[in-house]
Amino acid sequence: MQFQRDSRICAFISRRTVLANSIRPATLVVRDERIQEISYDTGEDVVQYLSQKYPGILFHDCGSLVLMPGIIDSHVHVNEPGRTEWEGFHTATRAAAAGGVTTIADMPLNSIPPTTTLNNLKIKAREAHSKIFVDVAFWGGVIPGNQHELQSLIDAGVVGFKCFLCPSGVDEFPHVSVNDVEKAFLQLLSTKTVLAFHAECEESEGTNLLTDDPKMYETFLRSRPDLMELNAVKLICDWCIKIELDNICHKNKLTPYQGKVLFGKVVATVLRGTFIFKEGNICDKPMGKLLLNANILQTIEIQ
Repeated sequence: MQFQRDSRICAFISRRTVLANSIRPATLVVRDERIQEISYDTGEDVVQYLSQKYPGILFHDCGSLVLMPGIIDSHVHVNEPGRTEWEGFHTATRAAAAGGVTTIADMPLNSIPPTTTLNNLKIKAREAHSKIFVDVAFWGGVIPGNQHELQSLIDAGVVGFKCFLCPSGVDEFPHVSVNDVEKAFLQLLSTKTVLAFHAECEESEGTNLLTDDPKMYETFLRSRPDLMELNAVKLICDWCIKIELDNICHKNKLTPYQGKVLFGKVVATVLRGTFIFKEGNICDKPMGKLLLNANILQTIEIQ
């Protein structure tokens, strides 16, 4: 199946369109890679009206299939470069497209180098730009000693920062101490960014698991006691109180779909008006964009 970027104006019609507060019949017009308008009708009248308003418009009738926004996956580990055999941009973004995901946010660790400096971000962006089938954003990382890199990562367009309160599992992304977090807080307080925590603190008196069967799931559960998370959350709250941060929760707007379970089969995925997945096939050419500020894309010669 051939996929081409459609430069024409197109419209998507569905009797079940997921809108901000309801699911109802609607027609979405996409122009210049953006939703131009939404008509709350799907009949011949709206087709005739749009055909007159937008000569040459291409209609896609989805029938009773659910037409919904592309999914944003905010926690994806793309381990390229360095550990591409674990997961690379080519495979991760193709899988995303097949699952109805149109944007992923790459976590800052497991790649070599990690996304902890502006230069490292540029390395990842260069590696990714010709391989991505969906849009890709990046998290920055907070590790010991990189607090002076955080503002430049914000300026480049990272969506937020992540740190670990216990060993991350990879040497190049060490966990932070109380002192490290306080230094990061001082750099980030005047910004609008987010600092996320892997909220587990190591227990000094944990269960001895050396004699337990490592293949048993119960062994893993005993290795991560509830107290690890509880102590971490308490520590984070104490930090926020210390610096007089009165909002430790980033979610400021609830959705009526909160807590709902999404299930079903993805028939097609559309990115900025162009099909990137349809009838079990993924487009041949990567059509994703790097969601970084233009200034960094220019410095690494990515258009």
